[in-house]
Amino acid sequence: MSLNFVESLEKTASDIKRPPALPTGTYEWQIKRYDIESSNDGRWDICAFHCVCTGVVEVDDPEALADFGSAPGTYMRYSFMFDTEDRARFDQTQFRLKKFLTDHVQCWSEGNGSGALKEGLANSIGHKFNGLVRWRQDKADPDIQYAEIAKTLPL
Repeated sequence: MSLNFVESLEKTASDIKRPPALPTGTYEWQIKRYDIESSNDGRWDICAFHCVCTGVVEVDDPEALADFGSAPGTYMRYSFMFDTEDRARFDQTQFRLKKFLTDHVQCWSEGNGSGALKEGLANSIGHKFNGLVRWRQDKADPDIQYAEIAKTLPL
């Protein structure tokens, strides 16, 4: 099936519906890249992993997955937000990032000369992990649900 944007220009606003969100469940994800950025106000440093779904491990609603279509190829970000004004919260997030890279992605390890955190981040590219997808309700519109990776697990 080939999609054509020019043909879609004939659709009316009522013809265009919100597509379904990726159903809740556990999926296999591959890290394609990561980036580090700061929030506009400088309060947060954000380490975001750009991930693509490579498989379905267990889905909560198989019918919803059929309605969604193919999960593999679905893109999602998984982010760590570092509070630059609160040492305890900064350290907690740094520890969560360490656990993600060492235990779930398994691309960085302790005690064997694996290098600094920046090397662990660089090593993450191409590695896979399992991610539990849950829905988060839009604060402004309760009818809208966003799918997000809520928890990570090793393969």
